[in-house]
Formats: sequence, structure tokens, C-alpha cells
Amino acid sequence: MVNSSLDRAQIQELGASLRQIDRKITTPEISLGIARVWYQGGEPYFDVSVNLRDGEVEWFQFTLRGRALSWNRQANPSKITESPWQTGQTSELQTEGITLYPASTLVTSDRALNYDFLAVAYNILATRPDDPILRKITDICHCLLNQETEN
Repeated sequence: MVNSSLDRAQIQELGASLRQIDRKITTPEISLGIARVWYQGGEPYFDVSVNLRDGEVEWFQFTLRGRALSWNRQANPSKITESPWQTGQTSELQTEGITLYPASTLVTSDRALNYDFLAVAYNILATRPDDPILRKITDICHCLLNQETEN
């Protein structure tokens, strides 16, 4: 489980470990105009998946140690049940009573957004200002964190 009190060295190490997977071995275009980019981290169950349209982030999912954070530009925030943000637990660390295809991950949503995990994701991604895609995700997370601190 992710501890929100990761120290600076752990955050730096996790951020530095993210490597973009060659798009030729992943699904380069999942639908017309949408490109999928995948970053794999240096430990099991740590990755970032991103859908881009014209270079802009449409959707992303950040997973780490059995937790997930996702954002979807297409969500309709006017519906109570449809927020652009979601956090939850992944099925990756479950060992009993479940059989999955190895590349699949199920996410059980949290009842409320886990701002501690959002902050963990933000801090890790913020270590990579050199990567334009990760920088865009960092900016998206930063906006929500600023709104939370203002409330």
C-alpha cells in the first residue's frame, strides 16, 4: 500500500524510474486521433498510461503499489456520479479468489477522492519536468491540489 509519507529520495527514485515504452510495441493509436503512451516504473505495479489527442492529455491513469489515480477530460462533472477524477485500489496485489489475464487491472473506486494519493502522484510526476507529457499531467494534478487547498 502507498504511504503518503514517502521521503524525498523515494519520490525522486520513483520519478527517475519512469520510462516511456516504445510505441511500436504498444497500441500506437487506440481510436481515430487518440494515441496511447505508456510509462513503466522501476518497480512492479508502477506505471502511467496516457491517451493523447493532438498532443493534449485526454485521459491518464497513474498506478503505484495497488493504488490508482485517473483523470478523464471527457467526464461530465455536472453529474454527481461522474467526476473527471477517480482514485481506487487495483486488483494487482490481490492474491486470493481472483484470476485475471496478466495485463489486466481492475480498479475498485474509492468513495471519495484520495487527496493523499493524488499528492503522492503529483510529487513523483513533478520530478520529471523534462518530459512534456508527464509535465502536462503534473499541471492537471496541480490545478486540483490548488483547488483543494483553497477550500
